[in-house]
Amino acid sequence: MLTNCDSYEHFPPKGFDVMVKMTRGAPLLGKALLRTFTTGPGGGYFLKSVCVRPPKGERAVAIFEGFAESKATRRDALRVTQSLHPSVTLDALDALRAFTKPVLLAWGESDKLFPLDHARRLEADFTDARLEVIPDASTFVMLDQPDALAKAISEFIGGPPPQL
Repeated sequence: MLTNCDSYEHFPPKGFDVMVKMTRGAPLLGKALLRTFTTGPGGGYFLKSVCVRPPKGERAVAIFEGFAESKATRRDALRVTQSLHPSVTLDALDALRAFTKPVLLAWGESDKLFPLDHARRLEADFTDARLEVIPDASTFVMLDQPDALAKAISEFIGGPPPQL
């Protein structure tokens, strides 16, 4: 099961590529940039880029809590960000096409980072995929439309939807 995500040459997505270059070329500046996501304005900016209706207040703070409180987590985030390159997802293409189990693509239709065309391309490359478009949702489908996502997953696995 996949929601809106990196794929093919879209890794990292447009807009985040600048941050990747910064973390590689000037690691201290990149580290400071990543640290801004632990602040109210920085976290708010990030959430606006991945949600139709970004969470606010304590809910928004909770999303970044581990990142804000853990130096090791921020160090890992810097290393991961520095490693982002399209070759990672492009190199996975043969494995993706060879994957024969059923795949659900539960995709937020309002995503500017990972548009619906990306999901359609993935659907065509998996041997057994179904695309479920989630209205009024962006990259973080689980925050924008948790009930719709839970329902799509439950229907896909053949069980009753969870009571949220």
